[in-house]
Amino acid sequence: MYEHLESKETYREFYEQQGKQGYSNQHITEDWARIKPHIPYYKDAIVFEAGLQGGGVTKIIAKYAKEVLSCDVSDSYLLKAKEYLKDCDNVILRRGFAENILGEFEDKFDVVVLGEILEHVQDDKLLIEKAIKALNFDGVILVSVPYHLADPLGEHVRNYEQEDLIRLFHSFEEVDSCRFELISPWIIGEVFIKKEV
Repeated sequence: MYEHLESKETYREFYEQQGKQGYSNQHITEDWARIKPHIPYYKDAIVFEAGLQGGGVTKIIAKYAKEVLSCDVSDSYLLKAKEYLKDCDNVILRRGFAENILGEFEDKFDVVVLGEILEHVQDDKLLIEKAIKALNFDGVILVSVPYHLADPLGEHVRNYEQEDLIRLFHSFEEVDSCRFELISPWIIGEVFIKKEV
């Protein structure tokens, strides 16, 4: 019961914040559908988030996480997020490419969030390799990408289907298991890591 009430309150906050940024009701509802299933992973976790897009998702993560390191390459997103997240003492914002910042860490994070980022990077395998290295021995990578039929290539380097993501992540020996589902217009999933201690 408590989880349900907490989730409703989180949704209300998210809805109000996204509405202030000019997002449509449909966009907010679609975003919430991809965010909500991942909330349990953030509880008391040390989280790395790649691509913060103004801080809406970051604020949800910060509400549950012990610590959040969030990065983006966009100065405008970082400025918007800095203002929006000013009351979140557990969030650190950094400018830079996710694979470079992740490369500074080893066995640090419980969760790495790759939300709408894989389709933008030139070398998706390098980003995943750095994420795995930065995760602790039983960490999780939370993924969301646009479903290719809902989002033509446009500014994206590549598109994915669920099978593509499964194949990609299973190419890493540290991946214990993964699952992906279509929650249109997104494919979301969890990738569970097992590393030698």
